[in-house]
Amino acid sequence: MSIIDSTMTKRERILASLRGEEVDRPPYGFWGHHFDAESSLSSHISSVIWWQRSFDMDFIKVQGRASYPTEDWGVRFVYPFTSSFVGLDPGFQPSVPHPQNPMQLDYPVKDPEDWVKINVLDPRAGALGERLVALYSLGQELPKMGDDIPFFIETIFTPLSLAGHLLGWGGYDYTKLELLKDHIAEYPDAIHQVLDVITQSIIGFVKECLKIGVSGFFFATTHWGTYDRMTDAIYDEFARPYDLRILEVMADAEFNVLHVCKSNNMLYHLADYPVHAFNWADRETSNPEIKSFREKYPDKVILGGISRASLDQASPDSALSEAHDTWRVTQGRSWLAGPDCSIPPSAPAANIRALADLLRFGDFE
Repeated sequence: MSIIDSTMTKRERILASLRGEEVDRPPYGFWGHHFDAESSLSSHISSVIWWQRSFDMDFIKVQGRASYPTEDWGVRFVYPFTSSFVGLDPGFQPSVPHPQNPMQLDYPVKDPEDWVKINVLDPRAGALGERLVALYSLGQELPKMGDDIPFFIETIFTPLSLAGHLLGWGGYDYTKLELLKDHIAEYPDAIHQVLDVITQSIIGFVKECLKIGVSGFFFATTHWGTYDRMTDAIYDEFARPYDLRILEVMADAEFNVLHVCKSNNMLYHLADYPVHAFNWADRETSNPEIKSFREKYPDKVILGGISRASLDQASPDSALSEAHDTWRVTQGRSWLAGPDCSIPPSAPAANIRALADLLRFGDFE
C-alpha cells in the first residue's frame, strides 16, 4: 500500500481497522511519561496535548501518574518537579534531558491486617476526581485542534495490579511483587475481599469516564499477566473474575485494549477477553510474535508492532524497520501501529516523528 492521500477521518480509520476492513493508512498512537508534568493537573493536560500536537495521532492513550488509582488509599510518590503553571500551556515541551523518576514515599498495606482498611472509593473525589477533570478537559480541548478529532482512551490497571501497589510495589522493590504472591497463598480470603473492593472502585470510575465521553480504555495487567509470577489457575481465581467484571462495564466503549505486559506473558491465556485490540511486547523472545498470534487468532486486532527499545535508540532506523516488518505480517489489516509499552522519556522525539511520518505518508510495498 503506497499512501499518498489520507481519505479517511481518524474515527473512520480506527473503526475500519477494528472491523478488519481496508484503511487508507495504518492508524497509530504513541504514549509515554512526562514525569515532570504529571503532578500538576494543568501541565499534565498540556503534556497529553503535546503528544497530539507533535504527532497528529489517530488515538491518544492518556498517560499520567501510575499511582492515580491508589492515591486515595494512601499510596504516595514524590515527583521531581511540580509545575506552577495555571491553565493550559500551549507551548509545553517535555524536559530534555528528562528529570529523574518519581520515588515512592508511602503505601497503605504494611501488614496482612491492613487489607481490611481498603474501602470503596468515590470516583468523583480525590485523585480519581482530578483524573476525571483531566479527561473532561481533554475532551473539550481536542476539538479545538481541528475537526478530525482523535479517539482518546483512559489507562486502567487490573485489580490485581493495583493490589500490588497497595502493598508497596512502586516500580523498584521487586520483593513487593513476591510478597503479594505470598499473601495470595497465605491470606486468600483477604485478597479476594480487597480485590472486590478495588473492582467496585474501578467500575465506579469507568462509569464516570464513559459519562464524560472517553472513547475507550487501555486495560493493563502490568506485572500480573506473566508466567514469571502467575499460573493459569491462580490467574483464573484471583484476576480473571475481577477483570471480566470491569470489562463488562467497559463494553459500551468503542475502543478497548488489553495490554498484556512484560515478558513470558499470558497473552494466549487472555486472548478470549472481550476487548477490541491486544497490545504486548511481541519482540520479547519469550512472548508470542505477531505472526504467530495472527495465525492463531486471524480475527483479533493488534495494537503495537513497534518496540519501545527501538524508539529509544539514537536513530529511528530500527523503529522504521519494525513498522515495515509488522506491515508485511498484517498487510495493514486489523493493525493499529503503536509501541509495545510506554515509550521511555529518554526516547528522542525525532524518532517518534519519523515513525509518524512513515505511517502517514510512507510506502509499505
